[in-house]
Amino acid sequence: MARPDLDADLNFDDPATKRRFIQFVAPLRGHYKVSVTPEDPRRGNQQNRYFHGVICKALRDYLNAPEHGDGVRRLYNLDQCKSMIVTKVMGEIPVIDPATGEEVGTIRPSTAGLTVEQFSALIDGGIEWLESQFGIVGLRDLRPPSGAGRRLQHT
Repeated sequence: MARPDLDADLNFDDPATKRRFIQFVAPLRGHYKVSVTPEDPRRGNQQNRYFHGVICKALRDYLNAPEHGDGVRRLYNLDQCKSMIVTKVMGEIPVIDPATGEEVGTIRPSTAGLTVEQFSALIDGGIEWLESQFGIVGLRDLRPPSGAGRRLQHT
């Protein structure tokens, strides 16, 4: 009889998931190597919608407003505004030529793997930069009712 394998992401806060896991392991016999590793929660949909739909959009709307600028019309899109905010808050990553050790450029850090806490720090840093650099205020008041991250909740 083949021995079962299990490779899964499980949320043990869910009673049904915990129950199914116990039912899975209860009949097992023999030696198994078991490893349980807590997972850092990744940012959620609300954080994503708030960052892109409120913070990045506020910067785009500000920069694209006809009354701002030097008379030369530049139109920035949301991706460009996201890049500006991420670079301003998180910095840039140097690209090094492995043959010479010379820095040949920089890239913007990716936000894809950020945890909830890290993404909250990006959101907070973005808000602070927009407030201090451009005078864009009120963004904290536009967050979703359940919050876009623990650090953004009003006390």
